[in-house]
Amino acid sequence: MLKSLDGDCSVLVISEDLVWQILKWMPVKSLMRFKCVCKLWLSIILNPLFVKMYKGGFKGVLLTGPETEKHPNRDIFYLDITEDDDNDGVSAHISHHQTMNLPKGMRSTVPVNGLVCWYNGIHSIIYNVATRETMVLPVSVWDSEFCDYYLGYHPSDNIYKVLKTCPVYNRQSRDFRHYTNSEILTVGVDSSWRSIDPVPCHLRTFAYCKNGVLHWADQGKTEGHLLSFDLDQEKFQFFDIPFRWLSYSWLFGPNAVLASWYLRQPGTGYRKVTVLLYFEDLHHIRKGGQNSSIGPWTKHEIDASISEELQSFRPVSTLSNGKVIFIHNSAWAWNSLVPFYIYDQTERELKKCFISESNSSSVAAEHIVDTSRFENAFYYEENIIPLSYLGSGYCSQ
Repeated sequence: MLKSLDGDCSVLVISEDLVWQILKWMPVKSLMRFKCVCKLWLSIILNPLFVKMYKGGFKGVLLTGPETEKHPNRDIFYLDITEDDDNDGVSAHISHHQTMNLPKGMRSTVPVNGLVCWYNGIHSIIYNVATRETMVLPVSVWDSEFCDYYLGYHPSDNIYKVLKTCPVYNRQSRDFRHYTNSEILTVGVDSSWRSIDPVPCHLRTFAYCKNGVLHWADQGKTEGHLLSFDLDQEKFQFFDIPFRWLSYSWLFGPNAVLASWYLRQPGTGYRKVTVLLYFEDLHHIRKGGQNSSIGPWTKHEIDASISEELQSFRPVSTLSNGKVIFIHNSAWAWNSLVPFYIYDQTERELKKCFISESNSSSVAAEHIVDTSRFENAFYYEENIIPLSYLGSGYCSQ
């Protein structure tokens, strides 16, 4: 509305409700600047209700660069993937990137609600990629270069927890897999790490969190299973995948598994089968060696020709239309350009795409990004939650 000042001029006054509605669709970078406009805008942006209703954040794939002697800082890239249905094309471009100055040897967890845990040995930090805010966590007890950290979120309690596993070297077997120390920390609540029951088996580096439970996919030699960790009960549990004799399995999201195995066929030997498995929830637990079912599962078998094409690629996430993004398993180790694929489960089609520095689907070769700059790839959604809110009950899903 217009208000007159001294009868000479008028100014436009926007209601606070309208300011809320406008700000919630603004990019994070703009919001960080808008906090300096006035006290009202600052109070709105920091309001826990606004944090929960914020809709303007980036949603896509987050790429992290490797640590090298020439480039000790870590690069973080936002990969924006857009499909052009009219021209049957896919464009993937780096929308923006940032550089982090981290101590040597730091590794990252899978992003959870826009937050990442960077860690190395006994040292770890929580980092909000969007706002670039950092929280240093208490120093833990167990120190080893083989330690791994896993960030999780429990929605009913609105709390974040960090699980740490540290393998103990077994002199007789000469490996680290027979016994693993475990610690846990409730972010913003605990002043020190708490010891919990040890991990029942060797874990892969990455875990995905869904409904307050961390999940790992394990490469079983006799059977496939998922290992989970309930953040509320702080207990490990095994869940069966409804197939046996898996040669490979990979968890690529909070509710999806890529699995492959060899199926015996009469007269022709074995046939490799690769499927995408999806589950909504885990209802039954395997206890005392008794195998029980998990459900409901949805199975999608990939054609053999496509399976061979994707042999060295791993799924990263699914788009809103259900299509799956595959990126090379070891893109960071290659010295040449590596493509990624988008797989259409409905049409059973595979599209090859290169990452570019432009948002055009037809990009000149000199503008194609060298994927040897990337180490890890995860699905990511921005979150503007201030780290001071963690543990205070204001966390948002």
